[in-house]
This record gives sequence, structure tokens and C-alpha cells, in this order.
Amino acid sequence: TFVETHGERLAHFLEALITYRKGLRKFRLKHALIGFFASLLGGGAAAFTMMALGLFPAMDPRMLMAGGGIFALVIFFLWMTLLMKHFASGFHENCLHDIDSLTQIENQKQRDSWEAIRDLVYVYLKKTAGKFSYRQVKREYTDVRRVRDQGSRDIREALSELSTISDDEAADKDDGLSSPLRLAGEDEETSATG
Repeated sequence: TFVETHGERLAHFLEALITYRKGLRKFRLKHALIGFFASLLGGGAAAFTMMALGLFPAMDPRMLMAGGGIFALVIFFLWMTLLMKHFASGFHENCLHDIDSLTQIENQKQRDSWEAIRDLVYVYLKKTAGKFSYRQVKREYTDVRRVRDQGSRDIREALSELSTISDDEAADKDDGLSSPLRLAGEDEETSATG
């Protein structure tokens, strides 16, 4: 039905966006941890270098360690502000080039749905540069699935009830509401006689 088809497509669209945001979150977390360990390594190397070379012989070793810690914080800050943006834009471009990785297609129905919305997902991600509310998309996805499932069930029940009514029963239960085709036929008869 119309509700099922378009509900499935909209749910598939939102599901692709959710997959993108989950992937981006995992990517950022992984690279933040890499940056954290790189900054610790850099800070430790800076402190060790200052101690080994005797650049500041009058300084207490704890002060040298604090200097290494400050150096580590600077590296981590630069990593998170400059490099992370660069890495995230690379992730975004990779997702745009491999847009099919945002969905799992298990059957022909899902394949047809994806083909119908694939370009929309690409355009939306390109337009927003991947910056949209994950929470809102997830909430909308839940709402669309609920409406699609409930609407489909209601439509199927109504069609089932309608199919059980025979033509004779429908004519006997005519409650004053006439079919548009019957009214058109009556108008033709009155115009032909009149």
C-alpha cells in the first residue's frame, strides 16, 4: 500500500542517517583515543628530552613533568580542534563515495526501497555536511516505524472488512450515501429523458 511503501522508504532514509551518525561517533571516539595516546607519548617524550638534555638543569623533575603534561595538553588540543576536523571530513567524503555502506540490504523489497532513496540520502548528507541531530533523527525514525506499522495494520483491517461485504449487503445497507458512479448514471438518465 501507499503507506507501507512510503513509510518503508522514509524509515530506510532515516536508518541510513542513523548509521552515518553512529559511524561518525565511533570514528571520532577512535581518533580521540589515538590523539590522547599520541599526546601522552609526545608529552612524555618532551619531558624525557628536557631531562636527558639538561635544558633546564635548575628545574625540579616534577616541574619538568608538569611541562611535559602541558605539552601533552597542547598536542591533544591541536589534535581535537585541527586534525579531528580534517579526519572527520575524510570520513564524510568516504561515506559519500561509498553511500551503499550506510544500509544493509537483505531482500528485494529493501533493494527497491534503497534505490528509491539512495540519491536523497547522498544529497542530504552533502547538503548538511553530516551535521544534523542524531537524537531527532532517531526519534523521527521511531515515529515513522510506529505510524507505518499501525497505519498498515489499520488499512489491512479495513480492506479485509470491505472484502467481506458482498454487493447485495452493500446495497441493502445503503445509508443514503450513494456511489459517485451511480449518481453519474442517474444524471445521465435524467438528462436523456428530460
